[in-house]
Amino acid sequence: MAHTCDHVGDSETVGKRNVLAMGLTSLLTDVSTEMVLAGLPFFLTQELGGGMTALGAIEGSAELTASLLKAVSGRLSDVMGRRKPLAVLGYAISAVLKPMLALATSWWHALAVRVGDRVGKGVRTSPRDALIADSVGEEFRGRAFGLHRAMDTAGAVVGPLLAMALIPRVGYRGTFAASAVPGLLGVLVLAALVVEVRPGRRAGAPPARGALTPQFKLYLASVAIFSAGQFSYAFLLTRLVELGWSVKSAIALYVAANLVYSSAAIPVGALGDRVGNLRALLLGYLSLALTAVVASTESRWTGPAAVVAFGTYMALVDTLERAALPSLVPEDLRGTAYGAFHATKGIATMPGNLAFGFVYDAWGARAAFGLSCALALAAAIPLAGLIREVSSPQYGSSRQVAQHPEELSEPGGA
Repeated sequence: MAHTCDHVGDSETVGKRNVLAMGLTSLLTDVSTEMVLAGLPFFLTQELGGGMTALGAIEGSAELTASLLKAVSGRLSDVMGRRKPLAVLGYAISAVLKPMLALATSWWHALAVRVGDRVGKGVRTSPRDALIADSVGEEFRGRAFGLHRAMDTAGAVVGPLLAMALIPRVGYRGTFAASAVPGLLGVLVLAALVVEVRPGRRAGAPPARGALTPQFKLYLASVAIFSAGQFSYAFLLTRLVELGWSVKSAIALYVAANLVYSSAAIPVGALGDRVGNLRALLLGYLSLALTAVVASTESRWTGPAAVVAFGTYMALVDTLERAALPSLVPEDLRGTAYGAFHATKGIATMPGNLAFGFVYDAWGARAAFGLSCALALAAAIPLAGLIREVSSPQYGSSRQVAQHPEELSEPGGA
């Protein structure tokens, strides 16, 4: 039976425990994931014979699969009125499938395993994000997502360090097999510590189209353009090697990028709570453009600068895109809205990764990163329009009516 919090004190206690437990689960899962991803570009190119286009196909297909399933799982969590079972299932799928990359003998096998791993991500992510949003009040949402992203990315620091230690000793395949241990531990933490927290205003979820408020549509347009311009860190890893860094040094810089991300996520969330999540997100969109400019330069010593810029932009965007969303949709459609959000990102990321890889192979790094910069700047335009719209006095009153009409029509409604 789902746990429902009826008292403020109980709600706050459960909310804090949920955020911390989901953060720990994400930390352990990201240790597992990054043990794989830190070596994947080099495993693909050195042992499986794939190129940049193959890498783009793998990463794009994996994220597209995950994002489409996020739409289904988000909606299903609203219909079920329960988010935890889907989150547990998704983490379990990834924990079991990811280590199977150790058995790959061609880049097609790597594609299949990576897509299977992302099936698990697709099942878990929208219900988990909605559960975080359910667990805290709007005034703390930036910090809650910031803490979650910080813990998640701490795993992305530990994972590559483990990969650096293991790869010289047991090779890529042994490292991929070892990733099963932290993955399964993360599933156990989630299953044991997280409880359901339901908004519970209605007996069932309203029609999915109710999530598509005019403001949310504009938000999705901005997210789509921006996501098409985002490039995977796998491309930046390869770029660092091109600039003269060894594979080991490139992985170390990857760890540094994740340290920047993890350190910045909580302050970024606090900034969003203070100035507004959408306003702070605009800074994140602009920072991708800066990251692309830095990465396109030819000096070997631009590598560390690109890494710092990448970690900062990811902390801004990953934290604030999630934190900004709940205020744009009715609370009993949060799962549906997170699903639409993640699906939009994935649908845009697939052609974006393919285009980036193709342009990189055909015309080089400067052209590929230039494309990313242009799309990031284009995405800032509809986002700026949305900020202006939600800042108007009319938006506040119309949102109250849209989200809680029963409170306005029933005197004394609580």
